[in-house]
Amino acid sequence: MMNIRRSQASWPRMMALLAIGGIQCCAHAPYSVNPTPAAGVGSILASPPAVTMLNMAVTLDEVAPGQPGKVGDVDRLRIVYDANAVDPKTHRVKLLNLQHFTDGHYSPPAPDSATMPMDDSWLDMSFSPYRLHYRASVVHGRPIIIEFDEYRHRLTIHPQNDPTATLEAGLYAIDPNPITGPEAIAAGTPPRAPGAAPLH
Repeated sequence: MMNIRRSQASWPRMMALLAIGGIQCCAHAPYSVNPTPAAGVGSILASPPAVTMLNMAVTLDEVAPGQPGKVGDVDRLRIVYDANAVDPKTHRVKLLNLQHFTDGHYSPPAPDSATMPMDDSWLDMSFSPYRLHYRASVVHGRPIIIEFDEYRHRLTIHPQNDPTATLEAGLYAIDPNPITGPEAIAAGTPPRAPGAAPLH
């Protein structure tokens, strides 16, 4: 009869039933677990987006000659983000969209990297009042730089040809009451590419 010794490797082990010369016996074989998740598993387990909006008001206190606004005007904006993407330690989250109420509607209606890029943006909800950081160079009728300062709670719009100059500026105030629902989902969901399959 064949004598099968245990491997010296530590437990846990996997038992296998072998047939040797017509005689069944048990053998032990070590196994290991690969700690690297299989591709796609993280996306399956990740929470679905919880698109949320916050209202924000900017009261202008500085307006350059020739600009359409005037001192004292209040601009209405919406901050759009995924509540499930908020960092649990810092309470910060990158924005999905930043909308401005103009001509009777909020624009852009959905994330638009050309109109309002979100590469340099975050919202800090670790304490009240909330802080918004945003900076982007865009063309809104003319080339401008939009800057929301998280320390001074201030919006400043500069001309790109003279970043030290100010076209419009004012203090911002963020309403901490979250807004959810179909309107928020539309504001934070990128439009489908032409020809893309419908979502089910």
